Amino acid sequence: MIVICCVTYDNENNGRHEYTVKTYESLMQTVDFDTTRIIFIDNNSFDKTKSFLKKIKSKNIDIIYNEANVGTAEGINKGIFTCSKEDYVIKLDNDVTFGRLGWADEMKRIMELDNSIGVLGLKRKDLLDSPTCKEYPTKLEFLKHELGDEWWVIELRDDIIGTCTMISPLLREKIGYLWQPGVYSFDDTILSAKSLIAGFRNAFYPCVIIEHLDKGGTAFTDWKSKYAGMYISQITGIIDDFQFGRRDIYYNPFL
Repeated sequence: MIVICCVTYDNENNGRHEYTVKTYESLMQTVDFDTTRIIFIDNNSFDKTKSFLKKIKSKNIDIIYNEANVGTAEGINKGIFTCSKEDYVIKLDNDVTFGRLGWADEMKRIMELDNSIGVLGLKRKDLLDSPTCKEYPTKLEFLKHELGDEWWVIELRDDIIGTCTMISPLLREKIGYLWQPGVYSFDDTILSAKSLIAGFRNAFYPCVIIEHLDKGGTAFTDWKSKYAGMYISQITGIIDDFQFGRRDIYYNPFL
């Protein structure tokens, strides 16, 4: 099973309620509920979003309510806690729309074809990462192909931005849950690093068009960037701690 975990934190000032609605509508149009379930984890949004989430709860859509903004990683962890160890978990921001039916099943198929992939992300149009970019280089690779099969191509990159990322069950077995310093700070970078340390590879799946709705420039996005910036000088040291065993890469906040 594929489980999509999407965190919401909407209020009167950050304007993210409309993004949540558009993300939900896009999921309804592009996800196969025979293979996928969705969990919205609400970090104490305002009443408008809570009412919306209450309305969309169904057999295939679960809602988890937190009494405070616990952050992205810890919010996603509450969704992962409900998953089986065989589930393919997708960490999804609540400001994304998808241009292709069945995108989640395609991501799962790639991980089934190549179980060395720990983190697989869909690629935003505003990223510079490419095989021709010197600053953020990637490497295209075709997966194993047999006559009559579809062609599958991935774009190898160590650090995968976490707008929409699938985490393999094999990786979760090695690293447990998501971890980050602070509420909003580099959980994607740390997840990608842990994946490499655990012996996996990371990649983009560039064949699905996604739209990132939040273009930034708001008080909320400026605050998030400033908040994350408080930890930027620590990230290299934190990753080194994981690399050299000073921190355990396995994390379970529910023990």
